[in-house]
Amino acid sequence: MEAKEKAVEELKILVSFIRDYFALWLKAVAVYFAAIGILAKLLFDAQPGSFERIAFFVFGNFINLCAIIFTLIGKRPYTRIAKRCDEVSESMNIPNVYSPGTIAMAKAFVGGMIIFSIMWMCLILVLK
Repeated sequence: MEAKEKAVEELKILVSFIRDYFALWLKAVAVYFAAIGILAKLLFDAQPGSFERIAFFVFGNFINLCAIIFTLIGKRPYTRIAKRCDEVSESMNIPNVYSPGTIAMAKAFVGGMIIFSIMWMCLILVLK
């Protein structure tokens, strides 16, 4: 019985970590989308061919690149914890419903960030 209680406690800690880590990442994604939205408004409000327009464009590329890189860096510890959560759930013969959903949502958001990055890079065609 003691081993099962240890597994339950470990699972509680793992799920808590996954929940908190994912919530923090979602907040960062919200800040990313807000920053890109503000930059897009400033970019289109600037005079065509001005230095400000070019600076907003370059800064937007920098934000897109950082968002993708930091997400990939943050994925490493999250994946290890999710894998351990799977192992503990499997040892207790219960389905792991927590980490697969968060990983799928993270993949969808990363796809969205990549699409936004490509769209942002295509703005150079519009900015002429």
